[in-house]
Amino acid sequence: MSLTPYENFDINEWFITIGIICTYTLSYFLPRKFNAEVTFLLFLWGFTVAKFWDFTVGGGLFDFYDVNDSPHYDVFDLVSYFLYAPFAYFFIYFYDVFKSKAKSVVIYVIVWSVIAIGFERMSVVFKMITYKNGYSMLFSFPIYWLTLSMTILFYRRISHYIRNRA
Repeated sequence: MSLTPYENFDINEWFITIGIICTYTLSYFLPRKFNAEVTFLLFLWGFTVAKFWDFTVGGGLFDFYDVNDSPHYDVFDLVSYFLYAPFAYFFIYFYDVFKSKAKSVVIYVIVWSVIAIGFERMSVVFKMITYKNGYSMLFSFPIYWLTLSMTILFYRRISHYIRNRA
């Protein structure tokens, strides 16, 4: 897979650029809840999971949507994954703030899945995502639910490891 240059700096590149500036600024100014290791791992998780889904559901195995202007993997496709990284951080940040209990975790994941659908809707409006081959935004809900549930498990695992290391 080769990385091609983008053709035009238009609405989707502006959406990504402004989104990255806003989300990273917000994450910088939020009170610190995690050490640098956990913060880095949460950002890395968000980046990696987004890339995984785009390369399997998006353009890989199923080819249900394109990221940005074309089906080709361009520079801003790579940059767009940095927009997803803070999402995992914010999700866990507020999970930790609300000290979600076992009963409310399901509701919390559902609420954040709806938030993710809202972000996906904005991504469609700003042409960062273009559906094809019969894909619908509703198909994304179980993917978000699964991903966010796995994010909680990932956070619990790394928190447990960090607490118990010698």
